[in-house]
Amino acid sequence: MADTIPLGAPDAETIRDFGLERALEVWRQASGSRDVPAWCDFDLLDLPSALRRGTMVADYHPERGDFYVRYWGDDLVRAFGVELSQQWLSDADHNGVMNSFRESAHITLERRKPQWLSHAITSPGGIRRVFPVVRLPLIDPDTGQGHVMTVENIEKSMAFFAANDFRCRFR
Repeated sequence: MADTIPLGAPDAETIRDFGLERALEVWRQASGSRDVPAWCDFDLLDLPSALRRGTMVADYHPERGDFYVRYWGDDLVRAFGVELSQQWLSDADHNGVMNSFRESAHITLERRKPQWLSHAITSPGGIRRVFPVVRLPLIDPDTGQGHVMTVENIEKSMAFFAANDFRCRFR
């Protein structure tokens, strides 16, 4: 099992370095006059490919108390070694990488605001990597159906980790 630890919000420099402000811009544009966009208003193709590949979208189903992973980007598959698309989170073998997701996803939906955070994932082999992310709420106005989109730049995370300076920013 991987060990997943929330580290708090990344600083403005990290958000900028990882291009995550673009995800927030696209989310705001999709909102139009509403405070939160609906999933049908959001076009993943509006995200740069590096962010799209590190995006996850999960639908919350309150009757089940569970998230259904609608979309799990290609970079997430490569980075974490699991494919979660089209699976219920409670049934999926996520090897621990989603352990911190539920709590922050519920907070994102309750507050109806973007949530910036970083999480450290230590692989079963002992390699620790830090991933800054933004979680974005999507609420369908007619049904109230909640979705959480998590956007991260896996390519940048791996590059910063390899360069060794990234780990120092999160001590």
